[in-house]
Amino acid sequence: MHLSSLQDTGIEMANNTQGEQEGSRDDVSIEIAEANESLASTIRVKMEHKSPSLCIYRVPEKLLMVSKKSYIPELVSIGPYHHGNSSLGPMEDHKWPYLHALLGRNPMLEKSLDECVKAIRELENRARKCYSESENITFTSDQFVEMMLVDGCFIIELFLKFLFKGLRRKGDPVFNNKWMIFLIRRDLMLLENQIPLFVLQRLYDLVPIPNQFRQSLSELAFRFFKAIIPGNKEALEKKFVHDGGHLLDLLRQCYLSSFPRVTPSTNHQRGSREHLHSATKLQKSGVKIKKSVHESLLDLKFDKGELRIPPLKIYDYTDSILRNLIALEQCCPDYTKQISSYALLMENLIQSNKDVRLLQQKGIIVNHLDAEEDILSIFNNLCKEVEVEDHYYVGLCQQVKAYCNTNLHGQWSKLRREMNPYLLQILVIILFFSFTVPRFSPLVLPFNSSRRSRFHHHRNQRKQEGEGEEQIEMEGDRRVGVALDFSPCSKKALKWVVDNVVRDGDHLILINVQPEGYYEGGEMQLWEVTGSPLIPLSEFSDSVIMKKYGLKPDAETMDILNTVARQKEIVVVAKVFWGDPRMKICEAIDNIPLSYLIMGSRGLGTVKRVLMGSVSSYVVNAAACPVTVVKISDHEA
Repeated sequence: MHLSSLQDTGIEMANNTQGEQEGSRDDVSIEIAEANESLASTIRVKMEHKSPSLCIYRVPEKLLMVSKKSYIPELVSIGPYHHGNSSLGPMEDHKWPYLHALLGRNPMLEKSLDECVKAIRELENRARKCYSESENITFTSDQFVEMMLVDGCFIIELFLKFLFKGLRRKGDPVFNNKWMIFLIRRDLMLLENQIPLFVLQRLYDLVPIPNQFRQSLSELAFRFFKAIIPGNKEALEKKFVHDGGHLLDLLRQCYLSSFPRVTPSTNHQRGSREHLHSATKLQKSGVKIKKSVHESLLDLKFDKGELRIPPLKIYDYTDSILRNLIALEQCCPDYTKQISSYALLMENLIQSNKDVRLLQQKGIIVNHLDAEEDILSIFNNLCKEVEVEDHYYVGLCQQVKAYCNTNLHGQWSKLRREMNPYLLQILVIILFFSFTVPRFSPLVLPFNSSRRSRFHHHRNQRKQEGEGEEQIEMEGDRRVGVALDFSPCSKKALKWVVDNVVRDGDHLILINVQPEGYYEGGEMQLWEVTGSPLIPLSEFSDSVIMKKYGLKPDAETMDILNTVARQKEIVVVAKVFWGDPRMKICEAIDNIPLSYLIMGSRGLGTVKRVLMGSVSSYVVNAAACPVTVVKISDHEA
């Protein structure tokens, strides 16, 4: 055999051997790939089965019985629970143009559609497990995938068109009728009207989005819902990007408190509720209720006698949103019951229309409904059939109650509630003489005389130097008094105080002196000696209550007071005396005590001018605080 033939034969054998080895390696690679895919599929199935994916619930029957309409969509169905409802049929037809508009931005529409169908098909089992009673969802695989695809693409296109007006088409009924957007936004916040967030996110990653409109899904969603989320919008947008099961879950993240929870006392039993008095009763007990501006609606705080509550705007949809957030907490055992606890606390604070008015005056409740009774109804029914074992605000409630039990206002308020009225009257008289009789002793007179002389010296010095209006500081809040008898001169004094004197944190105290006499069914007999207790503005606005004191505040005066209470963080209260105006006004200055008094001069007629002149002259010379007299011209009288 020739060498060349041997060489050729050797090369051929070598090639055959190499080919056999390569074919063997290919077979092994295929086997390994198939094994990996099989293992991955097994792990994926186990992972989906074991993962706690349940997040979209049927609303419990007991909550539906209280307010069924709050949980049922009015315009659009999302997900399986209300799919096929005949009343929602018209909106189903509008979803298909939205699907076409979204996928049609890719010239290869069919390819986009195939990719989306394939992706949803892969997520189908996981998505089904997100729904409670999933075994009762009778959709076939194709029906379920189609529903997820159409609903998800409708939501994404809705978000895009809401943010970018250039994408809206002429004749689009959703944006041609403003009321439709409000209803759709409300429907997308219902617990039973959700699709899993991971389905929305997967679709958003696949569908064609113009480059100039490239925002994240969470950014689009936040801008769509921003108008109905209370709190600091910039801070809340960061919360909205956190993981959640669905859109309502994302909204709940924005409501949660950014403050650390106040730790309850060690003797608190889990499951027991801490009740607060109503807002008006807390104010009578010395608690200052103020509006706060914080990150979240649930950022309530109590410190140094002040209960600070973030503002809440009440719209037609507010009740529905709160109920669905509460329902989500009630259904999910792992969630803290923060929103449920907030609703319970507000139910405690709002017990009557007086409480509603007080919180409105403080800017805590902003009413966009027809009547105060609507707000009262919302909070009185919001927590029916709601269970809260671990009240989030237990520690805060304990702080408020402890303050009420230790401060003098709270003890006096409790005494008034619990003591027999006749015994209380006797106690008031005893206390009055206990505090007033020593004023005439030689030990006390030098102090009063020197204090009065200091004020007169300061006032005379101010006149000589030609200073402008003076504002006297005190430790803590200033108490600015106004002598008010609802005459033109006293109204002008009130307006002057509002424009020139009061500022945030002040107490504006209205001093009214009535002639001695008998008032049928009134309060004079009880408070004739000491004057009435401090009357909050909410009661001062109530004609029925004020009739007992012999007063009838006019509309102009109440408008001034309500406006200043709403625009400035001040506390407006009134105190009624019976007797000589000169003596009683000076008594009010000493006993409240007042930092500053403003009163009008010159009334409506000659007799009244003389009377008011004599009163103002007496008070200016006898008062133990600075007094400003606001004059009224003849044409204003």
